[in-house]
Amino acid sequence: MKLIISIDGRIGSGKSTIINKLREELKKIYGVDVPHYSCGQYYRTHLQDKIPNDRVDDAMIEFMVSVYENNDIAIIDGRSVSFAIKTANVLKSDKPFISVLLDVDKDVQLTRLLERAQSGHPEPIKYAMERDARDESRCFSRYKKNIFDKKYYDLYLNTSTLRPDQAVKQLLMDIIQPGKIRKKTLLFAEETETPLGRKLLERHDINTIYLRFTEHLNFNEQYMLDTYNQNIFTVFTSRQIEDEIMRFHSWASEIGMFPDYFYNGSEFLQEKANRFAGQLGLSALSEEQSLQTRDKVEMKKRLQSVGIRVNEFQPVDSMNDIIHFVGVYGYPIIFKRRKGQSCIDTYKISSQNDIDNLPIQDPRPGKFMVEKFNPEREWIIDGLIQDGIVAKTFVTYVPTAPLTAMTDRKLRGHIACPETPTVFKFDPTTYIQQVVSTINLNNGYIHLECFLEQDGTPTVGEFGWRPSGHRIIDNHSMATGVDIYDKLVDVATGKKVEFPKAAKQPYVGSVFLPKKDGEITDMMSKDQIMSQDGVIAAELFPKIGEKHQLQRKSSETFGYAFIEGESIESVERNMQLVFNAFFDKMKTK
Repeated sequence: MKLIISIDGRIGSGKSTIINKLREELKKIYGVDVPHYSCGQYYRTHLQDKIPNDRVDDAMIEFMVSVYENNDIAIIDGRSVSFAIKTANVLKSDKPFISVLLDVDKDVQLTRLLERAQSGHPEPIKYAMERDARDESRCFSRYKKNIFDKKYYDLYLNTSTLRPDQAVKQLLMDIIQPGKIRKKTLLFAEETETPLGRKLLERHDINTIYLRFTEHLNFNEQYMLDTYNQNIFTVFTSRQIEDEIMRFHSWASEIGMFPDYFYNGSEFLQEKANRFAGQLGLSALSEEQSLQTRDKVEMKKRLQSVGIRVNEFQPVDSMNDIIHFVGVYGYPIIFKRRKGQSCIDTYKISSQNDIDNLPIQDPRPGKFMVEKFNPEREWIIDGLIQDGIVAKTFVTYVPTAPLTAMTDRKLRGHIACPETPTVFKFDPTTYIQQVVSTINLNNGYIHLECFLEQDGTPTVGEFGWRPSGHRIIDNHSMATGVDIYDKLVDVATGKKVEFPKAAKQPYVGSVFLPKKDGEITDMMSKDQIMSQDGVIAAELFPKIGEKHQLQRKSSETFGYAFIEGESIESVERNMQLVFNAFFDKMKTK
């Protein structure tokens, strides 16, 4: 059992009495004595008149942090305890920390202090009431926050009309839910099954509300069954958002759960989901940020404005815009959607004939763009971002550009690199940090695709403010031995993340198992895939007898094989062997 509770409160709010009764109740529930640490007592015993005044605050912070770090279960009371512990970056996902603020109305406070004085308490009433103001001023000078503002606490309770036993009962109801610690709640936006959505089903230390939108319900039957009993709120996109916000509040009130955090796992939902979360009062992207992380034209404009190199581009409102762009930059060029994904409606144009045969001959204004084709090697640089700072960078080698792999039926996959490639003449972490700071992104995951120029420097293709798809994160999790989806959930729910230093790590790649049209009559089994050189894991989606139709998108696959090796070359070689073997074995009619 792990639980640290900090309790702060105004003088006269009943803090000492409530703490003693709360300890008694927690012992009944958990069967262990719950130690109580008093910052005031510690100060009087160990610090008062023993160290310089300008060292007192630091010494008190050291004491508070040590209580959190050295106890599995405890109650600690004192001014600014929650601020000290939260800003010290010591919180751990397996050790819940709940901050409580006890408040009391001024008239009730005075009455209680009078009763205390009549019972022989030595502290003068005037001094006691002034102490609140002094502590408030002192803490504000350090943290720039009002210690009596309830928004900075997990739980707030005004005890003016409550007896101590009633106050404790209310706290227990908020802290404990059927014998469990009160959990933080994450509002998670999704439009299809993802590994992150699956991970949230496993995370029992938090509550998850799955946020869905009626025009983006792309879930398979199994995932719908697996999430059937979860807390799901579906937004009707045909209705006014203000009405849906009101409906959400009513729904959340009925289930007794309101989100503390928000995370969007879908690029398609970027604008809708962030707008919805923002109107709920949750931390979310602004409209400008949503646009710059979704619309490739606005994204490239913003990056260009701070000197970050991108492929030359131009919005397309008519076919004449394509012809004009070719006149300036020549062939080949890339035509694609401004808010596209998975190479859907993406075409390489190498001649006038390609323009004439482009499936989209009347592009809607504001929907499409063209950019100069970059023939250099494509790489992926991902970053896990916490509080606006890159916590960890992940570099991925791309054997074949997605568009080429899709159109030419070539090897499609990704290889996680455990160290910065020697061909990089730049620091990927610094590079990602520049992009993140430019858009002012705070907590989440950035997926950036770039081209490595001949001089070893990068040119941005595009990026997404959401988890990487296509098992890229799985590759890095296998390579590092760290579940990066778990780390992302921690970031999304305000828990400090750290990555342990590891010994030499392998290269791990995932190869797309090629898909074919028709009814499957024969194919490799999962065991046969696992028997291939270097394969350490595999996912196989279809079954013999199923009918499939190949679609024009780069995410098309029958599954993945994960391959480990000592170098990019060894992994890529075995990826190609698995790709060929699977393709040759696959029979359809």
